[in-house]
Amino acid sequence: MFERVTPSNIARVFQNPTAVVGEVGNQLQRMNAGYHRRFVTKSGLNVMNQDWDNLLILDACRFDMFRDAYAEHLDGELQSISSLGSCTLEFLEENFNDQTFHNTIYVSSNPHTRSVPEDTFHHIENLFLTHWDESHGTVHPSDMLKQSLSAHEQFPDKRMIVHFMQPHEPFIGEHSDELPQTGLEKKETEHWGDLSVWTNLRYNIEDTTIEQVTKAYRANLELVFPYVRDLVEELDGKTVITSDHGNLLGERLSPIPVRGYGHPWYIRSEPLVKVPWLTMDSETRRETKAEEPTNRAEVSEDVLEDRLSSLGYR
Repeated sequence: MFERVTPSNIARVFQNPTAVVGEVGNQLQRMNAGYHRRFVTKSGLNVMNQDWDNLLILDACRFDMFRDAYAEHLDGELQSISSLGSCTLEFLEENFNDQTFHNTIYVSSNPHTRSVPEDTFHHIENLFLTHWDESHGTVHPSDMLKQSLSAHEQFPDKRMIVHFMQPHEPFIGEHSDELPQTGLEKKETEHWGDLSVWTNLRYNIEDTTIEQVTKAYRANLELVFPYVRDLVEELDGKTVITSDHGNLLGERLSPIPVRGYGHPWYIRSEPLVKVPWLTMDSETRRETKAEEPTNRAEVSEDVLEDRLSSLGYR
């Protein structure tokens, strides 16, 4: 939080002394990330090496939340896997960079897919550009459903990755109006401006509790399930539902036992890297073929920064 000592930051400390404690915790979390990056062996499942026709990604979906809720909406064989990333950028780098998958299309609501090299997939449909919902500060899953079906109709001979933004914040389901958060209502706090729920928890800025956040987080997962179910029913072939990473809800990290929030880089903590892998087999499988990549739409830096900010990345 305090990258520089400025009069403004000093004033903030006096207005909210608990921010000092929060900043200490933030720096200790960074130290843990540095330790894990250097000394903890990274292991996990490379999703592109697995057998599927459709890979549906629910962003920042903890395994325990998925396990407790999916059966009311979806059938299939559930197991847990270890993700190669503890955040979206790390997941994208570890699974896709320096490789080509020209028999695959990627329909994404996450702005970080802009970092995927141009020729990685046959086609990338960045819905954060074309179907951004300003009232929600994200891409609504109803648009993900419609546009994914349209993309499958356009590219019927390709494997397909569909990257839903939910349950990642901003929380737009039930209980969302109980939280000061980025995206949804652009609420501003008295001292800190427009911040993510994880920052609010870390720095104790607002009257935000982990119970409130967890309730809204679960509701955001429940929100996306019906659209995922409808998509599974419409798509042909074998479908797998997974997540790019999980999320910390105040669990103690290692080796320094500070509480963690959100999904920081490089930390190999179970709530961050243990994710669902729900397999739904099909009697028919899709025949795919590789073709040269299509051209990708240009993304302005201003638009990209606005999207990332709304999703709590800035």
